[in-house]
Amino acid sequence: MQSHQAAARAVRDETSRELRRYRADVLAAHMPAGSAALCGAMAGFLVFFVPLVVVGGSMLFLSFFLAIGILPFRWLVETFFRRGRVPASGPGRAPATGSGAAGAPGAGAPAARPTDVPPLPAEGTMETTSSTPWGAVGLVVFWPLLLFATGALLGVIYHQRRSRRLDDLRRSPLDFAPFPEALVFYVITAGAGLLVGLDYFVALIANAAFAWIGYLIWRWLFDVFAQRLAPASAREASLALLEKEVSYRHRLREEG
Repeated sequence: MQSHQAAARAVRDETSRELRRYRADVLAAHMPAGSAALCGAMAGFLVFFVPLVVVGGSMLFLSFFLAIGILPFRWLVETFFRRGRVPASGPGRAPATGSGAAGAPGAGAPAARPTDVPPLPAEGTMETTSSTPWGAVGLVVFWPLLLFATGALLGVIYHQRRSRRLDDLRRSPLDFAPFPEALVFYVITAGAGLLVGLDYFVALIANAAFAWIGYLIWRWLFDVFAQRLAPASAREASLALLEKEVSYRHRLREEG
């Protein structure tokens, strides 16, 4: 019984994902190219901040664990491993005597050394450190602007691929492979990485995973923005086709 319910739930979830994907494809096909470019640019700009949020969240979690989460482990160590230890200067221990005694002058303590004070630089030879690091500033600004432009280009490609198949989309959902947009995303980011001096492994190998994940995040953000920024006529057309597809699938289930 539980396996049957789990299978039915999996089918419903899969159908729900297919219908959401169908509506997003139809909406992208109906919206103008300018709106698609705007949604894509906004999505690409936000993709830049996803790695920053992930890295920053990981660092915050690590800092929280080191500050709070390690306290129980420290308490366990203090309670079970250091209990019963007698300090070296505890009661019953005879004080050290003889030539090796700690109180003997010059026996155990190292000789004091004078503090080395570096000489002050000559007047007029101090280098200024107030200059603005324009290279670092340009590198920080470069990536958001690049992903903004890349997102706009992906938005146009995303729209054009679906608008060319609009007649087929009106009849039934289609499976659009994400490879073309993901390849464009990879080529642009890899070339930009080599341009700014990233390592070949990072720019060409590790960037393949980033391009794939980045495109999937971009597509999800594009669909979110399209639901709000697309013209009302495009949203109504996509909703009408979605209801038509839902009715068709419901009729097929009833007919058996």
